[in-house]
Amino acid sequence: MSLSPFVKKRLEEEFRIATSKNSPDRTVAPLKDGDLLVWRAYLRGHDETLHSFEIRIGRKFPLEPPEVECLTPLSHPNIEPPRPEGLGRVCLPWISDSRVWSPQTRINAIVDGLVYLLNNPNPCDPLMHSRCLEEAMKMIQQKINESKSLDDKLRAHAESLLVTARRLLSQGSNDKAHELTKQVCLMIQKHEKIKWDR
Repeated sequence: MSLSPFVKKRLEEEFRIATSKNSPDRTVAPLKDGDLLVWRAYLRGHDETLHSFEIRIGRKFPLEPPEVECLTPLSHPNIEPPRPEGLGRVCLPWISDSRVWSPQTRINAIVDGLVYLLNNPNPCDPLMHSRCLEEAMKMIQQKINESKSLDDKLRAHAESLLVTARRLLSQGSNDKAHELTKQVCLMIQKHEKIKWDR
């Protein structure tokens, strides 16, 4: 099945734009010469690790968003581990949710979003995967430990909720652990007015 002239022209334009912005820290290109439907992005995170993502473009692009999959094992609340442990999903709604996807979104905007997500994990919105939830809980606990302004009552309450969330996760109640983790994170974030970074 061949691409429509419109889609082919759009993808050729995407290729020109994407390759013009390539650098040693951010490289994106089609996986195979002549195939504009499967792209590979290599992105260097703040920890200097080079992460690999696959961007699969459907034949209805740009009316439908491409699929994005992380191929590199990493601990991140918003990026699922790659197969076979997870599906490599990324938590960027404007990419993964066709209801908020815009046909004007460029491949480079997707790559920029992945770079931002790599370097700005958000434990208040973890994916529903045990590794993502564990990483979110770890980040929240670290903020609790480092906080100078949390009063003893709030600190004890937050730590108690995290213990419960960990127990729920170990029992396979990922959905309940997910909700509790988000609740603790938002509670701490509201009190501390913090930006979640590593």
